[in-house]
Amino acid sequence: TKCNLCNGNELKPCSKYRCESLGQTCEFINEGTTNELCIDNNPNDVMAPLISPAYEIISQGYEYSEVMDNIGFNINKKNEECIQEYTPIVFGIDINEAAQCKMDIESKAKYEEMEFFFGGSNSYIYNHTTLLNVPSLDALGVPGVGPERRGEFKFYVRCQDRNGNFNPNEYQINFCITPGIDKTPAVV
Repeated sequence: TKCNLCNGNELKPCSKYRCESLGQTCEFINEGTTNELCIDNNPNDVMAPLISPAYEIISQGYEYSEVMDNIGFNINKKNEECIQEYTPIVFGIDINEAAQCKMDIESKAKYEEMEFFFGGSNSYIYNHTTLLNVPSLDALGVPGVGPERRGEFKFYVRCQDRNGNFNPNEYQINFCITPGIDKTPAVV
């Protein structure tokens, strides 16, 4: 639709009036935030948002792998299978329509039950970015010491559009974790 024509024009910023004048289903969302958008909010939309990795957003030296449409992906260090514990990693997801996204370290049956907003934002947007400090192997319950230890960490993501449609199957983001050096500052 023509609703997207309102977005991204620096010379003529989008406003509620400009957005709604582009079509009957155009809706101005996230008003008063840095994420204002004009979207086509078709009331007949019954499809859940589609999630994919944000290939343009990932910490240098890391990559998305084993990407499966609407199922999930792995994040690993380039040319390696695993990531060292305590590593901060920035990554993101792209959505095919403006949506809120939540994540949780436990599998939950419904969007509303999930614990955290992806990236801390409850805005309806197309791209969600977050910073994750990779958990320690001890925190994951991996016993022992030594460089051969391995742990698996995953979290689950669901996204919901303005009409309340959310992906029925959780999108999974997976990490393989190896021992690393704890460089986080001590808290006094």
